Formats: sequence, structure tokens, C-alpha cells
Amino acid sequence: MTGRGRFAASASFTPNVEQDLVANILVVGAGPTGLTMAATLARHGVMPRLIERATVPPADRSRAIVLQARTLELFDDLGIVREVLDEALVVASANVFTQGGGRGTITIKPEWIDSLYGRFATLPQDETERILGELVARCGVTVERGVALVGFEDGEGSGVAVLQHADGREERMEIDYLLGCDGAHSAVRHLAGIEFPGSMYPDECLLGDVQMRWRLPDDQLSICPVADGVLLAFPLPGEHHFRIIMILPATAQPEDRHLEAEEFLAQLRRMVPRVAGAVDEPTILESRWLTRYRLHSRGVPTYRKGRAFVAGDAAHIHSPAGGQGMNTGIQDAYNLGWKLALVARGVVPPAVLDTYHTERHRVGEVLLKSTDRMFSALAGGGRIGLAVRRFAPALAIRALGFPIVGKRLARFVSQTGIRYRDSALSTEAHGAGRLPRHAPHAGDRAPDVELGYRHRVSDLLRGPHHTLLLFGGRSTALIERFSELAREVTARYGDLVKPVVIRLANAQPPRGEVDEHGAAHDRYGADPGAIYLVRPDGYIGFRGAETDTEPLRATLRARFILAEPVRR
Repeated sequence: MTGRGRFAASASFTPNVEQDLVANILVVGAGPTGLTMAATLARHGVMPRLIERATVPPADRSRAIVLQARTLELFDDLGIVREVLDEALVVASANVFTQGGGRGTITIKPEWIDSLYGRFATLPQDETERILGELVARCGVTVERGVALVGFEDGEGSGVAVLQHADGREERMEIDYLLGCDGAHSAVRHLAGIEFPGSMYPDECLLGDVQMRWRLPDDQLSICPVADGVLLAFPLPGEHHFRIIMILPATAQPEDRHLEAEEFLAQLRRMVPRVAGAVDEPTILESRWLTRYRLHSRGVPTYRKGRAFVAGDAAHIHSPAGGQGMNTGIQDAYNLGWKLALVARGVVPPAVLDTYHTERHRVGEVLLKSTDRMFSALAGGGRIGLAVRRFAPALAIRALGFPIVGKRLARFVSQTGIRYRDSALSTEAHGAGRLPRHAPHAGDRAPDVELGYRHRVSDLLRGPHHTLLLFGGRSTALIERFSELAREVTARYGDLVKPVVIRLANAQPPRGEVDEHGAAHDRYGADPGAIYLVRPDGYIGFRGAETDTEPLRATLRARFILAEPVRR
């Protein structure tokens, strides 16, 4: 069963090409990270150049298949979530099997996170790339295939990138910014002189994109630990279609990527748990591709060096445990894209770009540590690893039955729990201390809450602007004051900031958005009122009480460079 109809979805995004600014920004790599970067820049009115070394995508480029809730929210904002979910499979349950064939099923509960997309979806990476590629094309950006970055010189006024085309021709391009979205063997990272410390695990992954006849369920994730490793079976759209990941002690040399079908099937049959009543051996009905690769854990010490930035696998690589890799790269791109576009347009100071490293490097560090822990639990060697695989499945099933444990895990895996409270872009006004403890802080992702029937906070945030949420409750005086503030902000900042007054039902005057049941006011701690400035990537940049209008004005003046009021 595909994701069609399971979630509501946004309309498609169409850029205003007439307003696009052609900037000397070079994006290297046309995978999910690079495509997201290009689309984000373009939707903010900045047209980058996008190059890709490969003339034809490799057959096994579909390794990444999991789309977490935060990525689906991003796709909603970009206007492609409907296309993605029409092709994807929404996964609601996960099975953990013991070595003896015992089975526990964990149901993923959407209410564990404040999101319309409370479950993860699976979709082969090539399909994700196709949809993102079509979006990039609609934005007016062309993917230049067969073009490699072979040189880079940073300079005081600008930089120079040396490009080599498929016919051997070399080209020198003057650039303002170089964005490395070119994977684990990143040319941008190498040419910029950014280190990539880390290590290689003594294990390897056997990967397969296959159709199976076996005893595991078609629409659920299955985790099957054995004495020397673990098998993960991710369901994909289509009948009996799976992505199989087997993590085992390495038997091949690091450069030996060839994997015979006989070896893959033999390991698969050995690792699939016995199920009562099942007599047939697992059978591969169709194999789309099989491959092996060695597992690494590496991360850059800095996400920026001069004009060069790195994102995605160019900045961090790790084990596939948790389905985090591609999602993290897409979030890297979304974080940097809006900042770089507004800097290129001259409406925010260049120092904003420093917050990319501040915010995303911490995320990368946590990702590497957490995936290391997951990997050790799932496939670690020695007596401890064996004991974990033998006894932990039953313990995990029990622990996840407690809502507090399930909710914490859901927020981590879905990436909705990521926050940037220590960022220079996260401002807490003095009155914010009066807001209740459960209210989101500056630096947190803005919670997506229902305002009424088929209307949510995310509907207000969608678009390339900052959003100013002014919660007025039932106070006539406050609603009037916030309405005047909204007019003032619009007159000065134009399309850069979209102010929205939100009131409770039956409040007067009847202006702005209505929070019909008070759920949004409650979640944002807005009693009697509150002010939140939300960034284009959905994170809160300013938080204050209803009295903090002057600190808000000061924050806006500091954030934006305006010689005169912006025209609408």
C-alpha cells in the first residue's frame, strides 16, 4: 500500500523567474543534498549553477530510502510532498525478532511528535532524486552532467573554480561561494583543505534491492539480530519489494564491491528468523541490484572554510542505523540555502553564514555518536555485542511500550527534536521567561499544531519568508495592538517577513487566523499572548511574551539590512 491519501499535502511550488538573481554560486553534486540546495536557493530568488561529475547516475544510487518526518515537512514546504507520498510507502510498524523466532511489533504513534507527518516513508533514492530534479528544472536550474570540479582557488574578492567537462575541455569560473554536496569522496572538501577524520568499522554492508518471497511482512520494518550481525528489511513501494541491509564482519577487501547473488542469498537465508508454520526458504523473485561496501564513521571539524561549504555525505558519513544519512544531508542544504540566498540578495549580513557551522556541526556530531551506539548495539563484535543481540530485542520491545521512551526515540529518529538554542539566530526576549516550560524556545523547531479543520500552523509557515506569529488570545486590546504591529512590519520588511495575528474563537475584533480549539495557543504557551518569529526553515528565531514588541523590533533591525522599506 503506497502513501497515497495517507497525509494531506501542499500545492506545488512555482518560482517567480522574473525576480531571480543570477549569483556566482556553484553547487557540486546533484544527489538529494545538492538538488535540495539548488531548489532552496532558487525559491529564494537566487539561481545557482549545479554540476554533477557522473554523466549517468550509477545503478546502485538508491541506497538511501527512508524519508523521516522532518524531511517530509521540508518537502511540504517545497511543494513536492504530494508527489513524494504518491510514490512512497508509509510505514506504521516495526518488528523486532529474537534469534529464536520471537517477535515484537512496535506501532509508530503519530501523536508522539507535533507534525502532520507522524510516520516515516520509504522511497528509493532515485525516485526522490527524480522528483527533486523536476522541481529544480521548474525553478529554471539545469543539472550539468559530466562536469567535474578539478581545481579551486580562494581569493579576497572572489574565488575561481576549475571545471573539467566530459570532452576534456577545462573552464575557469569566478565564484562567490562553492557548495560541496558531492558525497563521501568530495572534491570540494579535498580542494578546500577540510579534514575528514574518522575510522572504518571492521564490518561491511551487503545491500540488495530485491523482490522477495519469504515469511516477513510486506509493509513493516523488520529488525533481525543474529550472533554475528543484523539483518534489516525495509519495505518499499511495490509488491514484495524490500531494501535488504545485512551488517556482518568484513570478508572482502575495502575496494572489492562485487557481490554474487549466491553469497547474498546464502547470508539472507541464514539470518532470517524462523517463524512458526513457515517451511519455505526465502526466495529472491527479482534482484534489481546487489552491492557491498565498508562502513565508515567520519565527520569534518568545520562545515565552512572561506568560500567553501560542505553538506551531506561530504561532511559526515556513518552507518545506516536509524535511517538518518540522506535526511541529514537534505536538512544541511535547507539550513544553508536560505541563509546564503538572503546574503546573496544583500538583505541579511554575511555573518549569518557562520551559523551554518554552529548549528549543523553539532547535529553531525550527535548523529555520528548516536549511529555509532546504534551500530554497536545492532552489530558490535565480542561478548557484549552478542549479549545485546541475544537479550536486547525483548528489552527494547518492553521499553518502547512506555510513551516517554517511544516519544523520545520518535523525536530523535524523525529529526523533529533537532534544535539550535545556542545559535546567534536564536533570541530569547526578557519576557520569554514568563512563558510556560512546555512552550517551544528560540532555536526549537516550530511545532505544527491544528488551528481548525484541515488548517495548521505549517500552512502559515509555508514559503520562503520569515513568519511572525502574534498570539492575541481573547484580548481585544492585544489583538488590536498586534494588528497594528503586523501592518508596521509589512510596511518595513515586505515579503521578507509575513506577520500573522492568531486569535482564539469568538475573540474580537475578528481579524487574523482563528485558533478554533485553542490547541496552538496552548502548545505555544500563549496565555495571555506571545510572539514568535519563525525562520524560513521552520525554526524559531525569536521568542517573547506579548509585551516584548520593542525587543522584536530590535531583533528585526539587527537581522535585516534595509536601506529603505521593502516594496510589496
